[in-house]
Amino acid sequence: MYWLLGVLAPAVWGTTYVVTQAWLQDLGPLWVSVLRALPAGLLLMCLDLKSLRHMDMRRSVILGALNISVFFFFLFTAALRLPSGVAGTLMALTPLTTLLFLWWWQRQAPNPIQLLCAFGGLIGVGVVIFQPSSQIDPVGVAASFGAVVSLTVGTFLAKKWSPPKGILAFTGLQLFLGGMLLLPLAFLLEGPMPALNREAMLGLLWVDLVNTALGYLAWFIAMRRLPVSALSFLALLSPVSAVISGRLVLEEWFTPAQYAGIAMVLLSVTLAQFARAKTQPKMAQQAS
Repeated sequence: MYWLLGVLAPAVWGTTYVVTQAWLQDLGPLWVSVLRALPAGLLLMCLDLKSLRHMDMRRSVILGALNISVFFFFLFTAALRLPSGVAGTLMALTPLTTLLFLWWWQRQAPNPIQLLCAFGGLIGVGVVIFQPSSQIDPVGVAASFGAVVSLTVGTFLAKKWSPPKGILAFTGLQLFLGGMLLLPLAFLLEGPMPALNREAMLGLLWVDLVNTALGYLAWFIAMRRLPVSALSFLALLSPVSAVISGRLVLEEWFTPAQYAGIAMVLLSVTLAQFARAKTQPKMAQQAS
């Protein structure tokens, strides 16, 4: 169940790029981030008001800044400046940066198979989404890398600080605080909130309810039982989802190389989970 929830989150997150480019182009990255985070956060908090009193506000502000404010801003900046495929490829650096972060922070040496899978998944995503006509914007590239670092550190701290109960309040409070941190910046840097047309409202409805409320809730539930390294490999499914949703919206067909790239990503994710499952019994035997 937790593995399936971990798959669901990046699968719906992958639609962010297409929805942003198709229906939210007239909104700046800060306003898109605010309008994504605040409604979803309020909804989840209202569903679990009793647990709010038990949340650690200081930690929630830190997590809201990393997982929501910084991540959303970088994510939407990349989505507005790069083709969805290119942005997705750079997000595929998440497993590699996670393994290196755990190595530096916890002195936990990467599993060689997982390290190989991280490179394999990155290559697979690159095969899927890089096209000869892809245009590279340096600002968009820097924003994508910032999103990867923010997601890596934020997920690690969220797992460390996750309370035993109140997952709805835990998730909703991060979204709400993250949106509130971005709100004054949106007014200051992008001016008053732009008027929303019908297409923008439909796009925000999908982004708020499915992409954010459901996606983040599934991610944080899965995070309680799955290691951070395992979650990072599941995040590889997000760029694949971005490409598939883009192809469906644009009615474009896959090439044989793209099918091979998708298969390579799925194989990398599966092998990484298998490597984790094989190493856990060995660690248990050594501890006994």
